[in-house]
Amino acid sequence: LQTAVALTAASIGVLWTRPHRALSSIINNRTLGGALARRLLPIIILTTLALGGLRVTMASRGMLGEDTARTLLLTAALMILVAVVLVFAQNLRTVSLRLAKREQALRESASALAAAKTAADRANAFKSRFLAAANHDLRQPLYAAGAYLSLLARQLEQPALQEICDKTRQPLETMREILD
Repeated sequence: LQTAVALTAASIGVLWTRPHRALSSIINNRTLGGALARRLLPIIILTTLALGGLRVTMASRGMLGEDTARTLLLTAALMILVAVVLVFAQNLRTVSLRLAKREQALRESASALAAAKTAADRANAFKSRFLAAANHDLRQPLYAAGAYLSLLARQLEQPALQEICDKTRQPLETMREILD
């Protein structure tokens, strides 16, 4: 018994000497495999110790023969381990199904996002074409009004009327600056 305990302690010590390598990295990682290892290993170790202790107790009291006790120990250990594996397999299946649903929702969201981006790009292109056309259509009358005012100012001889033309040209220039 002392040898078994000492070897178990030494084995655990060796496992944890390099936590980012070998077997301990499997136990320490955050994946489903790591979670499974962290949950199954204590159950397996405790089950083995408990059934081994029960076998030794029953054999020492003469309740069962050595071969019968060993056979019962192995059968019980296997049955418990099979039950534990089945429970964990069911849990992993549930997690896997949830993960698949989340992945599907993520794909649907990505598809909806791509469709929304395409629609936004189309709307942006339409807006740009509309603004370009509107800008051109608004500039044409401004250029025409500015040209007519220049012609009118050259023809006028009265300074007061030329000043009115200049003051009328100022809002047109402001409008051009806004459009620019």
